[in-house]
Amino acid sequence: MTQPNAPRFEGELRISPRPVLALLLIAGVLLAILARHTTRDGVLLNFVTVLWGLVTVVWFIQTWRPHIGRWVLIGVLNVIVLLLYYWVGMQGALSLLATIPMLATGVLGVGVGIGVAIAETLLLATMGLYPPMRADLGQVLTALIVLWSVMATLQWVYRRVTGLALWCWGYFQHAQELLTEARNRQVELKQSIEALEHLNRQLALSNEKIAALRRIAEEAQRTKAAFVANVSHEFRTPLNVIIGLAQLMTETPYIYGEGLPDALTEDLDVLRRNCEHLSGMIDDVLDLSRVESGHLALHRERVDLVAVVDRALTVVGPLLERKGLWLRKKLPESLEVDCDCTRMRQVILNLVGNATRFTERGGITVEMAQQDGSVVVSVRDTGPGISPDMVERIFQPFYRVGDGSLQPGGSGLGLSITKQFVELHGGQLWVESVLGQGSTFSFRLPLSSPLDPLERVHGWINEGWMERSPRVGAGGVRLRERVIVCDPKASASLCQLFSRHQPDVEFVPAATVGAVTQALASCPAQLVMVNATHAEQLTALLAEARAAIPDTPLMGCSLPPILERATRSGAMGYLIKPIRREDLTAALDSLGLTLRHVLIVEDNADAMHLLAMMLNTIDETLRISTATSGQEALERLGDERPDLMLLDIVLPDIDGWQLLDAKNADDALRDIPVLIISAQDPQESPPTTEWLQIAMSRGLSVSEVLRCGRQAARALLYPAEEPD
Repeated sequence: MTQPNAPRFEGELRISPRPVLALLLIAGVLLAILARHTTRDGVLLNFVTVLWGLVTVVWFIQTWRPHIGRWVLIGVLNVIVLLLYYWVGMQGALSLLATIPMLATGVLGVGVGIGVAIAETLLLATMGLYPPMRADLGQVLTALIVLWSVMATLQWVYRRVTGLALWCWGYFQHAQELLTEARNRQVELKQSIEALEHLNRQLALSNEKIAALRRIAEEAQRTKAAFVANVSHEFRTPLNVIIGLAQLMTETPYIYGEGLPDALTEDLDVLRRNCEHLSGMIDDVLDLSRVESGHLALHRERVDLVAVVDRALTVVGPLLERKGLWLRKKLPESLEVDCDCTRMRQVILNLVGNATRFTERGGITVEMAQQDGSVVVSVRDTGPGISPDMVERIFQPFYRVGDGSLQPGGSGLGLSITKQFVELHGGQLWVESVLGQGSTFSFRLPLSSPLDPLERVHGWINEGWMERSPRVGAGGVRLRERVIVCDPKASASLCQLFSRHQPDVEFVPAATVGAVTQALASCPAQLVMVNATHAEQLTALLAEARAAIPDTPLMGCSLPPILERATRSGAMGYLIKPIRREDLTAALDSLGLTLRHVLIVEDNADAMHLLAMMLNTIDETLRISTATSGQEALERLGDERPDLMLLDIVLPDIDGWQLLDAKNADDALRDIPVLIISAQDPQESPPTTEWLQIAMSRGLSVSEVLRCGRQAARALLYPAEEPD
């Protein structure tokens, strides 16, 4: 892009004739002044007059036609030089002819300058040879020498100057192009900045919308989880009644007098099995809800997976025998794995149970093999197989197979939960199936928890700092974070709870501050957690630890044990609905009490009737009293003083916790044993703390306080992110 006002360069240097005309006018003034001091003043004045006239004519012609004016100027200069020589009689005036080609070169170009020099040479030759224009031969030769010396010098200088001018002109044009490009880039940059600002505003708005939607989704997730939990708890009470009564009818029919008909007993078995299936489905829904909300923590420990598989197969054995299916096991003698034993047992039961339900002839094969630091467990059946379109969706929750009916005897949740459990262990679950030939469900688990980084042992180094070969059995050392938990009451159970949420961290229990110092002396730790059941005890316990532990970070919290509320209220046990007769029998035996009178506090009449019948089947001599509200229970406790109270937490007037507080406040009632019976599982609601204190024996600087505050805020605002 060329600038509109930029000068143009044609390859030759040109000068304007106006400075030459100005010099001629000045020369005329000087000659006029000189004429007053000479004897030939009249000739000089006449010459000056002619000179000014010629310059005036050239000036007007240059203004009217610049190109013609340049040629006229060259001719006028020749006339002026000849007048100086012939009219004024100036000696050496012919040498001034050498300036005319030089000026012609400047105003008209190199070619014209050379042509004028040739013309001047012919003129001088004519003046030296032609008699009418006879001139002094010496002056002619001098003028010719000066002429061509000036032309040679001019050509040499002109070429150098022209080359320099061309070089400068090229760089000027390049600079103009760069300037134009820079201006264009500046415009583009400005447009890009405006576009980025617009996109930044859009991104900020999108982030705000995403944050709002995330909060809405989290709230919806919490609401859904709470709804599922509440509905599931409400289902457990009637299911407990149905399952319990069906069990009593089939296992102890004598309490109803005459024996029950066989057909009725079979129907009661069907009723109980379906209710137990519904109860299991409720547990599956709760498990799935906890997995989706991130509240399901694994209790990892080193277990023999072969033993876990054997125990699970023992449970499914009767079902295989009833269907006439064979069972083949290809298991090693022993294989230890870091896993949650309960969840792995549930995984095996789900896979083998599904294979058994879908297989009508043939049998089940269970295989286990170790492969590259992991273990692969496969369950193969000889059932009808799964079509390829179903394989892609079979792990979805509540997926319906075939014509829309649920899987036989299944809830549609087993495979989805199984997949979630395997992935929580860092494993993988997949299926291979051929229609008409059966299916194989396999899952892979790492043998050990992924603990990084893996460091080599550098303990054996010689004097030359060359690493020696490690001793036999040294192998690698896995570095694990080590946290010491100081809890005067339940440090071991608290460590177990922490391990379920952070399996890659080594939690060391310590009941006292002295035990913490001993544990630190044996092996350093990254953190010491000080826990107090009551918040008012935390400050004193943390101060004691701060004085005894000089260089390890301390964190204080107030986490009560899971059953702390029940035990603190005086309860001797906790049963979760649905309750079976054998569960109640085991709980009563564990109390070690001689029971003659039992008070049942339950607002549901059916559940109360079931508990009473179970107690009568356990001991026919028991005296049983009932109460449907908390106030009625307090009155019966004062009037009858039973040997044991079976208490439901949910009551119409005051809840079970308030009833326990009122009982414990009465010295006469405080010693009456209590066994809580509730549909609320305390394991489903892990303890929380309202206090979190961080301390160091040397104190915390301002930068450390700010860094800890930012990290804590990030952990609280974004609990799903992994720590840095």
